[in-house]
Amino acid sequence: MNAPALAREHLRTWAGHVPEAALDDALIATSELVTNAVTHGRPTVELRVNFDPPHLKVAVYDDGPAALPAEPLHPSPRSDHGRGLGIVDAITTSWGVTPDRRGKTVWFRIDSA
Repeated sequence: MNAPALAREHLRTWAGHVPEAALDDALIATSELVTNAVTHGRPTVELRVNFDPPHLKVAVYDDGPAALPAEPLHPSPRSDHGRGLGIVDAITTSWGVTPDRRGKTVWFRIDSA
């Protein structure tokens, strides 16, 4: 099983009580962030999930120093890459990037109410 699939499985198990529509969006956004961490970051990759109704917050940490753009990219229609953060932006309540000494955490919040 690959990293995004493992992350989705963990989220389904941990946040199974979250309303279905919010969970579906969270699964998509989680997959995008984990894919970015594995593709552009460096190990270690960590998934953190917090549900404080009605807020579901998911954070993906990686050791990579590369900063992410503060806003989603707008790739060419012919490009195969660059749409992940745009998807996250479109389906979440908010998202952001928090850098630290070793790497960064990319997080999103979905309000389930």
